[in-house]
Amino acid sequence: MEEHLKSRFWFTNRRSPIFHNFSSPYPPIPALPPLNVHTLLFERPPGNTIPRDFVVHIDGLTGETRTYGQFVERIRDCATALATSVSQGGLGIRHDGLEREIIAVFSPNCLDYFVVVHAALVLTVPFALLPSKPTTAELVYLLKKLKSGIDSVRVRLFTHPSLLEQARAATKLADLPLDQIYLLSKGTARSKTIELCSLIENVSKKKLARQAVVPAEKNTLAYLIFSSGTSGPPKAVMVSHGNLCFSTMQSIVGRMEEVRYTPAPKKPIPPARWLCFLPFYHSMGLHFFILKSLLAPNTMIVLPRWDIDQALEVIPKYKISYLALVPSIVHQLVNSPKTSHADLSSVNLAGCAAAYLPPDLAERFRNFLGHSKKGELPPMIEGYGLSEATIGSISRPRPGQYGLYPDPKSTGILLPGQEARIVSEDGTDVDHDEPGELYLKGGNVALGYWGDEQATREAFLPDGWLRTGDRFRANKDGVLYFEDRLKDTLKISGAQVAPAEIEQVLLAHPQGLVLDVAVAGVPDPSSRNDRVPRAWVVLSSAGIALGPNEVIRLLDDWVRERLSRYKWLTGGIAVVQEIPKNPTGKVLRRVLVDGSLQPHIGYFDQLFDANGWNFRIVEKYGSVVKLPMLFGDEELYITDPLALHHIIVKDQYIYEETSVFITTNVLTFGMGLLSTLGDHHRKQRKMLNPLFSLKHMRDLLPIFYPITYDLRDVLVEQVRNGVRQIDVLHWLSRAALEYIGQAGFGYKFNALHDEESSKYGEYVNKIAPILFKTAFLRRFVPWFTKMGTPAFWRTVLENIPSKLVKECIEVVDVLESRSKVIYEKSKKAMENGDEATYEKIGRGKDILSVLLRANTTAKESDRLPEEEIIGQLNTFILAGQDTTSHALTRALHLLSLNIGVQDRLRDEIITARREREGTDFDYDTLMGLPYLDAVCRETLRVFPPLAMIARTARKDVVLPLAWPILGVDGKTEVNEVPIKANTNVIVSIIGANRSKKIWGDDAEEWKPERWLEPLPESVAKAHMPGVYASMMTFIGGGRACIGFKFAEMEIKLVLATLLETFKFEAGPEAEWRMTGITRPVLKNSSDKAAKLLLKTTLVKD
Repeated sequence: MEEHLKSRFWFTNRRSPIFHNFSSPYPPIPALPPLNVHTLLFERPPGNTIPRDFVVHIDGLTGETRTYGQFVERIRDCATALATSVSQGGLGIRHDGLEREIIAVFSPNCLDYFVVVHAALVLTVPFALLPSKPTTAELVYLLKKLKSGIDSVRVRLFTHPSLLEQARAATKLADLPLDQIYLLSKGTARSKTIELCSLIENVSKKKLARQAVVPAEKNTLAYLIFSSGTSGPPKAVMVSHGNLCFSTMQSIVGRMEEVRYTPAPKKPIPPARWLCFLPFYHSMGLHFFILKSLLAPNTMIVLPRWDIDQALEVIPKYKISYLALVPSIVHQLVNSPKTSHADLSSVNLAGCAAAYLPPDLAERFRNFLGHSKKGELPPMIEGYGLSEATIGSISRPRPGQYGLYPDPKSTGILLPGQEARIVSEDGTDVDHDEPGELYLKGGNVALGYWGDEQATREAFLPDGWLRTGDRFRANKDGVLYFEDRLKDTLKISGAQVAPAEIEQVLLAHPQGLVLDVAVAGVPDPSSRNDRVPRAWVVLSSAGIALGPNEVIRLLDDWVRERLSRYKWLTGGIAVVQEIPKNPTGKVLRRVLVDGSLQPHIGYFDQLFDANGWNFRIVEKYGSVVKLPMLFGDEELYITDPLALHHIIVKDQYIYEETSVFITTNVLTFGMGLLSTLGDHHRKQRKMLNPLFSLKHMRDLLPIFYPITYDLRDVLVEQVRNGVRQIDVLHWLSRAALEYIGQAGFGYKFNALHDEESSKYGEYVNKIAPILFKTAFLRRFVPWFTKMGTPAFWRTVLENIPSKLVKECIEVVDVLESRSKVIYEKSKKAMENGDEATYEKIGRGKDILSVLLRANTTAKESDRLPEEEIIGQLNTFILAGQDTTSHALTRALHLLSLNIGVQDRLRDEIITARREREGTDFDYDTLMGLPYLDAVCRETLRVFPPLAMIARTARKDVVLPLAWPILGVDGKTEVNEVPIKANTNVIVSIIGANRSKKIWGDDAEEWKPERWLEPLPESVAKAHMPGVYASMMTFIGGGRACIGFKFAEMEIKLVLATLLETFKFEAGPEAEWRMTGITRPVLKNSSDKAAKLLLKTTLVKD
C-alpha cells in the first residue's frame, strides 16, 4: 500500500517543488467504450438490478409514488413523445446533423423533472436546466444565452404551471416563439399549453413504437448547466455523455473502495431515503437525486424547494435517512428555534457540498444530529466539486482509508481517475502546504462554455487542465485543503487576502456576536481602482442584545488584534438581516457589493472605474437603466437606439452637454468646439465644417504621406538596431501629433525626432487621464466658477497641495502657450500674403490656414474671435493626437493577437500596391480597400476610444424606446421613460456598439469579416444615430466628431504602410484601462504608464 501511495501522490520528501501533477490514490477507473450514460445507469448486470416494484420517487407534499418499473416506462414513453413527429402527436425534437434543438427545463423540483431529463439523455438531445426563481430579466438572459450558443439552435422550454406566465413573458422578450413552451406538470384548462402528461398518454393511446436509446460518443453533448454567477453573469457549462459516464464510474469505484474501509454493519441496512429539496437545476441536485441515485435502490422524497417547516414534517414522516445539504441550510438547521424539538432520529448520514463549510459549523451540526439520535454522531460526508468538472473531484475519505486520517478542516483526497496540480501565479507548481490555484484533469472535465470561446480558453486549457478558480493547498500526503475562491481573493499592497480567513476570525469572536458573515472587496475610498475588505454580518442573539454599533466596534477591534494591518476591515462592517446566497449556499458577493454603494457616491465609482469593461449593467437590466449617482442624483444609462436618436439628433436642443463637461473644457481648452452650446456652437461649426469635408481630406492626404514614411523609417531603424519589442503607442502618439501639426496647422512639431516636441506630446497624453482621475472633483467646478474671477481661482488652484491639480495646471499652460505660438505664426504668414503662406507645409492647405482665410472673408457676425481660434487649436490637438493614436494602437494589438487577420490584410495591401505599380494610394483607393476598411470599422465598433458621453435634459421630456424594458417589478413592460429637467443621461457608446439586439449574438467579438458580407437586418432597422458606419464611436447629430474622416484616413494610411513593412506579434500581456480614453498598460506590472510592447520584425527578413 505504501508503494501504491507513493506512485500516486505528487509529493516526495524533498522540500523543493516537483513540477508534475498528482493523482488519486483510488484504483484506476475501468475503460469504457463510447456509451450513452442512460445505458450505464439502467442496463445493470445480473444481481445488481433494482426491483421493478421498488418505490424510487415520492412527492413529499402530495404523497404520489412511482416505482422503478413505472419510472422506466415513463422515461421511454416520454422519449418517444419528444421524438415522434408532430403529425403523430409528438414534438419532433431532435439534435443531429439536420436539426439542433435544446430542451430547457424551467421548473421547481417535481416527479416529471426526473423523467424529462432521462428522456433527453435517451435521445441525446441536450437539456439545459434553468433556475426556478429568477427575475424575468435574468430568465431572458439565460434563454438568449442558450439561443446564441450555436447557429440555428431551437430552444424547447418545459415549465411548471406556476411559472408559465413568467416563462411566456421571458420567451417573448428573448425573441423565441411562444408555441415552443410546454408544461412539465398538469396545468389548468385556461393555459392552452401542451402538457407533457398528454404527450405521454398519446404514446400509449396510439401504441407508438418505443424510441430506442440513441448511441452517444464521448463528446456528445448531454446537458448545459449554468454556473452560479456569484461574481458575474452565469455561464453555461457543456457536459458530455463521456463526462457523465466517467463521473458515474468515479462514484462506483469510490463507493466500492469506501466499503472496504467501513466496518461491516451489525444488521442489514435498509435502502436509503433521501430528502430531495436541493434544486434539480444545480449540479448537486441533478447528480445526487436524478442520476446517481440509480446506482443502488434509493427512494427520493421530493420537495419543490427548501422549506424548513416542510422538511421537519417530512423527515420523520418518511423516515429520511440521508440529508444532502449545503452550508446555508446547515447553518439554518443548527440555529433555528424550530429544530429544538424536531425529530431527526432517522437520519443516519449527512453530506454537505456546493460551498465551503466551516469546520466548527460542521461539528455543531453533527452534535445537533447526535443529540436527536441520543448521543450517536452520524458521519458528515464532505467534498468539493464544480459544474466544470461535472460534479465531484475531491472527497474526504473514511478514517484509515489508504492510511490517511485527514483532519476535519481538510477537504479530502482526489476521487478516482482525477489528476490535480496546485499552481502559483507565475504558472509553476507549488510545494506542499503552499496555496495556489487548483487545476484538475480527468474524463469529468467538461467540454467548455456554451457560446463563450474566450471564457472557455481562460478556464479549459489546451492540454486538458481545468482552472478551477479556487485556491487550495495540499499536505505531503496529498490531502487537500480549501483556502478560498481565487475571484474572491483580494490583493492589497501586493499581498493576497482571503475573505474566508477574515470570516473565520469574525465567527470566532468569544462572545459569539454573529450567526453568519461574508467578506468581499469594495472600492477603497482613497483610491478608486483598489479594493479593500468589507464585512457583512448577521447578528446572533448576543449581538442583538449589545446593539449594532457596539458589535461593529468589538468586531473591528477583534480583527485588528488578530490580523495584519492590510487585512483590517478598511471597507467597514455592515449589519444585515441575511447574507444573500444562491440556492446551493454560495455567497452572492456581487449582490453584497452592489448593495453597499455609498449613498453619496452611488454608481459613480463603477462608471468611472479604470477596469470598467466588467460594468455589464445593460446585460443585466436592459437598454435603459436608472443609476443612483452622487448625492442622491439619478442618471439614466442608455443604449436603446430610438432613445439615442432622440438624444443625439431629434431632440438634441433639449439634451445638451453637461455643465461639468462644458466648464471643464472652457478651463482646459478655451472656447473651442467642445466648450460651446446652442447658437454659439452652431456658429463655430458652420465655419469649421468645410475644413473637414471629403474634398479637403483629399487635399490633406499628400501631407500625410511624408509623415507616415518617416514613422516607418524610424521603426525600421529601431528593428535593425536590435530592438525587438517596440512600444507602438509611444511612436504612434508622436506620429499623430505630427499629423495634426502639419495637416491641421501647417506646423512641424518634428515629434518623431525631436525629444522636446515628443515631451509636448506626452503632456497632451496626460490630459484625458487627469480629467478621468479628477471626475469626482470636477463635479463641483460649475459651482465654484460662479464665485470669483478666473484670476482668483487660478490663485486658489495654485495653492492647493495636490500633485494632480498642479499637474493639471502645468499641462493646460503648456498646451495654451504652444497653441498661441502656432496661431501667431500662421497669422503672421497670412498677414504677409499668400506667398509666405505657400512656403508653409502643405502650401496653405492645412486646416488652420484655410480657417484663417475663411474667417477673414466671412461676414462680421460669422467670424470667430482670436481666443476661439486658439481654443479650436487646443481642442484639435487633443482630439487628433490622443484618441487616434490609441485607436491605432488597439488595431495593431488586435492584429498581433490575430495573425491570420494580419496576414490577410497585408496581402490585400501588397496586392493593391502592386496593381498601382508601387505608387502611393490615392484617397479613393486607400479608403476603398475592403479588408482594411473592415478591420478599421470593427476595431472602432468593438473598442471605441471613448466608452461613453453624457447629456443633460434641459426640460421635462418623455424619451421613447425602441425596445420595451421591464419595470422594477420585473413584469411590467415600459415603452417610454419620463425624464425630469436637469437629469443627466449617459450615452453608452460601447454598450450601443456591442448590442446583441443590433449586431447579433457575436456582437462582443472582434470579427472584421462581418463587414465583408451583408450586415444583419437589425443593424439597418436600429437606425443608430451615429455619423459613422451605424455605430456610436464618433457620435452623431450636431455634436458629432467633426474630424472623424481625418482620423479614419490616418488610421488606414498608417496600417497600410506599417503592415507592408512589419510583422507584429504579441509582446508582454497588456490590459486596456478606461481612463477617459482607453489606454493599454502592462498587466501585473508596477509601471502603470500607458504603453504597448509588440514584437516587431521586418516582413522581408
